[in-house]
Amino acid sequence: MANNLLWLPVALLLLAAAAALVWRLSSERSRRRASELRRAIESLGAGEFRPPDAAHFQGEWAGVAGSLADAAAQIASNSARLSNERDFSAAVLASMTEGVAVVDDRERILFANGAFAEAVGAVEECRGRTLIEVVRHTSLIEAVQGALARAEMVRAEVEFGTVRPRTFALTAAPVAPR
Repeated sequence: MANNLLWLPVALLLLAAAAALVWRLSSERSRRRASELRRAIESLGAGEFRPPDAAHFQGEWAGVAGSLADAAAQIASNSARLSNERDFSAAVLASMTEGVAVVDDRERILFANGAFAEAVGAVEECRGRTLIEVVRHTSLIEAVQGALARAEMVRAEVEFGTVRPRTFALTAAPVAPR
């Protein structure tokens, strides 16, 4: 009778050990899957649109990996489209004969095309400099300040040059902040 009762604790111990082993293997597998998804998300954040290999995942993990792959494809597509639009806009602005400058609320130049730099006689890069550093023209500065202060479009005529003066039509308009 004692031998018959001895097998019960041994069986329970073996069953507990097997359950612990299955839990450990399952836990390790889940940790690896989560780690692979974390790496995929980090690469997505770094601009590398490499989705995880969905074949490595099963069940709910496969659904998460599939959603991440779909998001990566959509982000890559949007990024390519935005890059193309940016390149197109930059080419248009660079080829314009009209001067274009974008100035922030602190009167710092965020963008200026070549025609603007030529018109104001700038010999250095305009971007990042204040308007007063680049343009020594009171009418232009006042127009920009007026557009910024009143948040409305200001139109004026500005004359540049003393030897061979040139007159420009100026439009200063506020732009919604980024």
